[in-house]
Amino acid sequence: EKINMKIKALVAVRSSSVRVINKNMRPFAGSTLLEVKLRQLKRIPNLDGIIVNSNDDTTRLFSSNKSFDVSE
Repeated sequence: EKINMKIKALVAVRSSSVRVINKNMRPFAGSTLLEVKLRQLKRIPNLDGIIVNSNDDTTRLFSSNKSFDVSE
């Protein structure tokens, strides 16, 4: 019997950083660090989804608007 498993990536995004404030949503290479990471993950062929976990409302809203699953 074949088992049907789904594989999802979990991206943990903290809102606070001691060295770089709001580093995941700051401009970076014409985008943001979070967008760069999400684009990289979307290129993985056997990945069934991406979940963005964050304690930051802006990050969760951004991710939700881009149709990613979001958790708190």
